[in-house]
Amino acid sequence: MAELNQELIEQMRKINLILKIAFKEELNEAFKDVKSDPVSKEILERLAIKEDSSANLKKEIADKLSISEKTVERRLIELVERGLLIQTSSGKTFKYKSLRLI
Repeated sequence: MAELNQELIEQMRKINLILKIAFKEELNEAFKDVKSDPVSKEILERLAIKEDSSANLKKEIADKLSISEKTVERRLIELVERGLLIQTSSGKTFKYKSLRLI
């Protein structure tokens, strides 16, 4: 069963890559506002490496960009709503993971 799951994951990665290549221009156009926003850009860059908790993300990004944690929280919500991040519950906080679409 684990072998089948791993094979399925690899096939899905290939499909994802093909779609990204095929729709590169459309994805870039659809998300150019996200790429031009420093807060969203920082969130996506950090989450491209590994998933992280909302508390950690909000504090570190707010400190780095000299903005409020509430601003970071709003961007996290926007990125989830736009389908660029996955939000999961982890106790009393949330964790975020990038779908790496852009």
